[in-house]
Amino acid sequence: MKCLQAAITLGFLVQLHAVRLLEPRCLTTNTLKELGDTAPWMASISNRNGFVCQGTLITSRFVLTAAHCVKRENSLFVKLGLENGVFSSSQYGVDKILPHFAYSEYKFTNDIALLRLQEDVIFNDFVRPICISLNMDIKDEVETLTEFEAFSGRLAKNDTLKPMALDRSDRSECVSDFGFVVGDSQICAGCINGDICNRDTGGPLVRMISIRKYLWYGVVQLGIASFVADSCNGRVVFTDVISYVDWIEFKIEENSEESTEPDNNVRPPNPIQTSTETPQEQVQFLNNDCGEYTNGIHPWSVKIYWNGIMTKGTVINERFLLTKAQDMSDDPNAIEVTMVDSTGSYEFLVDMVLKHPEYQAGYENDIALLRLSSPLPSTVKPICLIINPEYKKKMADLKYSFIINENNNALRKEVGRLTSDQCATRIGKPIDQNQFCVTIPLGTKYGSPGDVIGLDLNDAGKHMFVITGFASYSSNGITIVTDVVKHTEWIAESSRKY
Repeated sequence: MKCLQAAITLGFLVQLHAVRLLEPRCLTTNTLKELGDTAPWMASISNRNGFVCQGTLITSRFVLTAAHCVKRENSLFVKLGLENGVFSSSQYGVDKILPHFAYSEYKFTNDIALLRLQEDVIFNDFVRPICISLNMDIKDEVETLTEFEAFSGRLAKNDTLKPMALDRSDRSECVSDFGFVVGDSQICAGCINGDICNRDTGGPLVRMISIRKYLWYGVVQLGIASFVADSCNGRVVFTDVISYVDWIEFKIEENSEESTEPDNNVRPPNPIQTSTETPQEQVQFLNNDCGEYTNGIHPWSVKIYWNGIMTKGTVINERFLLTKAQDMSDDPNAIEVTMVDSTGSYEFLVDMVLKHPEYQAGYENDIALLRLSSPLPSTVKPICLIINPEYKKKMADLKYSFIINENNNALRKEVGRLTSDQCATRIGKPIDQNQFCVTIPLGTKYGSPGDVIGLDLNDAGKHMFVITGFASYSSNGITIVTDVVKHTEWIAESSRKY
């Protein structure tokens, strides 16, 4: 598997019911004939100190890259306009950095991120998005591919970027090379005497795709360079883009703004020198008709039973409940749900259990979603869940209330939030980064696992309750809370997807 410099010529045929592309103006049939062997989708990502990573333009507003490149960045710029292997001086500011919510720098999983540019890109001969196929049914065929192309170049030194032909390797070979698990959402590929280095991470793994039925062909991104050998010689682990097209589509839709379509016959604008800032937004809820309660009854509170065990849960929309993952049955048929609201009591069955992908026994990421087999009645109002990312820090600084539900009555008690160090001292061990601790007033019951921690809002005389966490377990007079705010992306995406 010797590395060769390559042009964009590799292709394969697929049969689809319809062609679904993230950006219909991507590099397809007509533009390929006009542009020849170029890579106008390539992006060079930098911070104020210089080059950071490669990326790809996938719409007029969004760039795709690796999460490890941008996770700790707060001020980024993107260069576009690859001409004869060198980027032009056209530069765009980034106003949102969106790494995948489940990215793990220790396991090298979910290594994917989006960057939102401050303004729409204007397409021309040297600036055009790569195609992202939204047809997940091509994944099985992608698994059979043996040849790809990636891009190599010392962009930090303004070196020429060149395409390299790579061969697929079995995932077990990457496991042997790097010592960590390489899963189905990753691709292992490489070549002997290669030149794909750390500087090339974030860049694309591409392939020409032809769909004979629709007389369509185009360059499609199939991977993102995630992990490479220090020697730049050998195999590379790529994030499998097809496994994440639902997430890409959802995050772009969630973070898109109204904009005027650009005139794609003119050159890109002058460089933009501005820092990344998160815009101020109005509070956004997962469900707008939420959180109201009266007469001490919280209609979003439920009890969950399985195998003689009971825990509490919380309604977040008409089909989904939020609860603990620890000890929760994986068999939905073993679970029953009961609840009480102002109109009476109800019983429900569950048809799906979704535990957080990073959940580990011992209460790390102790959170799960249960999908009900039928929708809740309209009289049942879900709890409010704020999904704006910029409100996470604000909510951490507010006073919380603990809702303890006993005998169908809700007791609201104010609680004090401890720092992580204070909590570790009190319970004798550190807590997970997605947990926090609260103290319970003397003489008050600790409540049950799953009881809600949150904010009591008074909106024009109407009481609204916003969830910020739920009780995971108690130790030495302290309640350890799963921080729901840290998991809002996973909750929103999963409840939408399933």
